[in-house]
Amino acid sequence: MLRGTHWTLLIFSGRDGGPADSGDLIEVAHEITARFPDTVKPHLILGGFPIADSAPYSTTVLLDPMNHAHDHFGVKDACLYLIRPDLYLGFRGKLNDAPRLLEYLDRLLVSRESIRIPS
Repeated sequence: MLRGTHWTLLIFSGRDGGPADSGDLIEVAHEITARFPDTVKPHLILGGFPIADSAPYSTTVLLDPMNHAHDHFGVKDACLYLIRPDLYLGFRGKLNDAPRLLEYLDRLLVSRESIRIPS
């Protein structure tokens, strides 16, 4: 999941995350995919035993029922971890820090919106 030349965004639900938070998690994943489709790969990591909802996911969803991934990254509540291609941590923040993450990525990467094709 982390190998390659892409950036990896791990979107953690939190240890007891469930459908109540999944809408916000999915929204962040969709925004990242829309702006940086070839550069950043988001992955939802749902902690605990989430109740499956019927919303289709357009990004990778990893179930973490025993919270091993959450524990490895020291996650308790919903948060974002951006892993750079060199496997260093590029950004870490709470779910409501998503606008700051987008600002950070806009400074570093070329987004789909910034590409202008002359007509």
